[in-house]
Amino acid sequence: MKHPQPLRQSFRLLLSGLLLLNWGCVHRIHVTPAPPATSTAPIARSLQVIVPFLAVEGADRMPGIALFEWPARDLRAAVIDYVQSRQTFTSASDKPADLTMTVKAWLRLRADSRYQYKLRLETTLDHSKKQPIKSYLVEKDAAGQEVPWSTASDQAPIAEAVQAALEDLLTQIEADRLRLETTLDHSKKKPIKSYLVEKDAAGQEVRWSTASDQAPIAEAVQAALDDLLTQIEADRLLY
Repeated sequence: MKHPQPLRQSFRLLLSGLLLLNWGCVHRIHVTPAPPATSTAPIARSLQVIVPFLAVEGADRMPGIALFEWPARDLRAAVIDYVQSRQTFTSASDKPADLTMTVKAWLRLRADSRYQYKLRLETTLDHSKKQPIKSYLVEKDAAGQEVPWSTASDQAPIAEAVQAALEDLLTQIEADRLRLETTLDHSKKKPIKSYLVEKDAAGQEVRWSTASDQAPIAEAVQAALDDLLTQIEADRLLY
């Protein structure tokens, strides 16, 4: 005897519900941390934020958790909003900009009497896909509620860790403001300044041997280089 289709669907839903009840809750993380204040040393550049991955470690071994989800796009949105609110850069988005900030993230979970979280952010700042200008490492810990816990109870400690990590990260970046702006200014394709040097030198009478041209040419090279470097040294404030 075949069971009606609606009855089979109801049975599957009931079975799924019982399994989740037995194994634990589904935890979907969404954080919106806010900075306590705006930047005192804003960087006059636009910023692109990239979060290539967010690795969650240990959630599969936590009691009471059947499924733990925190997508990288949620952290990327949190970083962009935090940078914009703090006003560290003139703008922040996921679109190409003057600077690119790549944030690789790890969240480690462990449980004793309470859930414990460790957030690790490895961040690089670069431009034009060249050698990174500088790298930063930030790690923050946060304690959660007692085991077992509800889905909503993980939001606060994880958001706390994210807020502390981003505040630390952006404070370090702002301290490097002059270095970042100088590096970007020097990376522009437009020349800072051009120089022209011409020097004459007299050789021996015609006809002369191969070796006899060494002295006057070396004299011209020496005079030209000395003139060039003297001009560059006079412009040292430009560099």
